[in-house]
Amino acid sequence: MSQNNEKTIEQLLKENEQLKLQLEASNSRLQWLEEQYKLLQQFRFGVKSEKVTEGQLSLFNKGYLW
Repeated sequence: MSQNNEKTIEQLLKENEQLKLQLEASNSRLQWLEEQYKLLQQFRFGVKSEKVTEGQLSLFNKGYLW
């Protein structure tokens, strides 16, 4: 019976180690997905910096009225 209990303890320790590794991998994947989500939100809804050229601004400085 003692040998049976030792084997069970060894199996449980091995299973525990495997579960820890799975949890670590899952947490890493979750962190990566959260970062990707934040980047997507910034890209989609973030402040847009529009480039204005000199030619565009001069359209409003000529004083033309249509």
